[in-house]
Amino acid sequence: MGMRDLITEKPKMGYSIAGGLIAIAIITVAMGGEDRNGLPDNSLLWYVDLNTSERFEVPRDAGGNGTLPPQVAPSGSLKDPNGPMPAGAPAGVRLFVFACDDCSNEQFEGYLQTMGPRAREAYVSGAAEMGPNQPPIPFHRSRIGEIKWEKSGTVEYEAIHAEARTKCAGKRMKRCEPNNS
Repeated sequence: MGMRDLITEKPKMGYSIAGGLIAIAIITVAMGGEDRNGLPDNSLLWYVDLNTSERFEVPRDAGGNGTLPPQVAPSGSLKDPNGPMPAGAPAGVRLFVFACDDCSNEQFEGYLQTMGPRAREAYVSGAAEMGPNQPPIPFHRSRIGEIKWEKSGTVEYEAIHAEARTKCAGKRMKRCEPNNS
């Protein structure tokens, strides 16, 4: 049964389905050029150099693999092993900065995130994929200050995000990057 036949035989259902499809199309067009967090494809991402604790920016590569942590940092490679990353690995880890409701409000550093070199390489090479029927890519999160990496899928990993969320007490927590601040 085609859409025309559905509208003829069951007009309310047909119009409801057609309206829903139009709404989805409008939303898709309106969100074009942005990821699910509302960041433009050409946005910059915050990173921290673990050797110096300094922030730096990495250009987002429109959904590709180039912005997965760890990244090459201004100071170079890690001097000492750090959690899932061996000495000699890139020293740049992802920094998640947030604000309550809007990035024009006061911002705060939420946590750090990285992945081990084997997991990153597996993902970049296509040997590992993200998706609902795929095993999770092992990311690691740490609180700011005391670096102690917690592996994804653990209570501790989720608790780090939950702690950041408490700073917005009842308000929406929004992720902020260098060019949406």
